[in-house]
Amino acid sequence: MPFSDFLGNSRIVAALRGVLVTARVPHAMLFAGPRGVGKFTLARMFAQAANCQRLTDDFCGECGPCQTIFRLQNTSALVEQGLIERGEGADSATVERVPLVLETHPDVWAIVPDPVRLKNPVVRPILHVGQLRAVQRAAYFKPLARRRVFIIDGAETMRWDHANIFLKILEEPPETASLILLAPNP
Repeated sequence: MPFSDFLGNSRIVAALRGVLVTARVPHAMLFAGPRGVGKFTLARMFAQAANCQRLTDDFCGECGPCQTIFRLQNTSALVEQGLIERGEGADSATVERVPLVLETHPDVWAIVPDPVRLKNPVVRPILHVGQLRAVQRAAYFKPLARRRVFIIDGAETMRWDHANIFLKILEEPPETASLILLAPNP
């Protein structure tokens, strides 16, 4: 499924393809809009295109990176797997020590609000400081493919004091990393 199969927002898709062609990929982007409009899907597609082995402004969907990054489409299964691995009795120290990071490809991470437990999730999942620190550390590693992409879903759920963790990355961005923040409004 290339960019051309994405329904809606053709202007944004064209802009994303343009930054890939010129190799002037921004270090941070905000995809804002109501739930269900395709923000996460477009971010995943961008990650595939940024790491595709065959194409420079799109993705083939057939090479190794494209196929492994595509597995991010099923975030609920990945969240469930991560919570099972962390254990049902997660306390706050465990949540920070073992952050919930969805990683199907070493260069592409999806960070989603952490429900803490599988059987008894918290009422309002949020992004935890452990998740944000993991992104902060990993952003400076050299990518195995072409670009490290971090998709931060539910950016509006991070506490303002935890958001300061991103200041270092935003002020001194790594050359080969992009942060894509997803939120319902700017």
